[in-house]
Amino acid sequence: MRNFKIFICLLVCAAVLVVNAKMTDFLYPYNEMRVVVHKIQTADYDTLIIGNSHGQCGIDPVALEQFGGMHAINAASGNEFVIDAYYLVRLAAQSADLKTVIYEIDSAYWMLDEAENCELVKVYHEFPPSKLKFRYFQDKILKSDFRTVPFEWYLYRNYLGRIDSLREMKSSDAYKNYSIEPFRSPVQLMQENGFIAIQRFEEDAPKADTSMTWHRENVKEKHLKNFKRLVDFCRENEIQLVCIMTPVPEVTFSKDQPFSEDSIAYFTALCESYDVPFHSYLTDGRDGITHDLADYDDYDGHMYFDSAYSFSAVLAIDLPKLIENGKL
Repeated sequence: MRNFKIFICLLVCAAVLVVNAKMTDFLYPYNEMRVVVHKIQTADYDTLIIGNSHGQCGIDPVALEQFGGMHAINAASGNEFVIDAYYLVRLAAQSADLKTVIYEIDSAYWMLDEAENCELVKVYHEFPPSKLKFRYFQDKILKSDFRTVPFEWYLYRNYLGRIDSLREMKSSDAYKNYSIEPFRSPVQLMQENGFIAIQRFEEDAPKADTSMTWHRENVKEKHLKNFKRLVDFCRENEIQLVCIMTPVPEVTFSKDQPFSEDSIAYFTALCESYDVPFHSYLTDGRDGITHDLADYDDYDGHMYFDSAYSFSAVLAIDLPKLIENGKL
């Protein structure tokens, strides 16, 4: 009888695990990170761009190749924290002869905790089952909301009402073939290299302003620890890590939130302490780098596609000097 009860208990647990796995698979939405992670594992490239949305729509791999000879994948994304960037680099190093990593630093993210929602697992979810993913799980998922470990789908439970459309998407050729078409719209065009090209319109809509105040004392210790892990991994594997801050509108910088002289000073000192090349383009006024609000989609500093191309051309030319000297 006792063995029978144990058997029933194990059977119930197995059933719960199967149902949970199915819920996770059914409810998780198709997003651009699925495409990017696939590209990281299959494309021919030597440069990886990591960071946040400023890097995603501000660093154009086409310009890096045309003006610097680099073959790049843009793996930057909104709500990508340092730990996510670290694991993306580790994944890339398994599949590519990685020479350079360009890390776009958005100081706001260093003061934030990861949100307990779908964005928490956006990068992790797309990793293939492996020892690396298990380490990622230990480092991030186990330290999040207790419900995330047994019930990942809880984070995106709001998609329950869309389960039919999600199922249809995941049975489509677009999903199976990692198509970028679902992420292309009149507003922005995702490229095969991961870059998001934000389009201009004849009549500009009101520009959003969501800046937060920079306070260096609010920088999270966990982000600093993961940055050190990233630095150490790149150094051990002879990968050149370069950190930058992308340009923002002059009106945004003048408000001091969160793009400020002190944030520049903080990350300059941080990178210098690890002997990592760093340059802030927040106020760099050279030709090709614009700080005119008209060249940005919002006050926060997301560049239109043509502004990003011009900036990326300057970045491509700067990188050899930046690597050689540690700064410009």
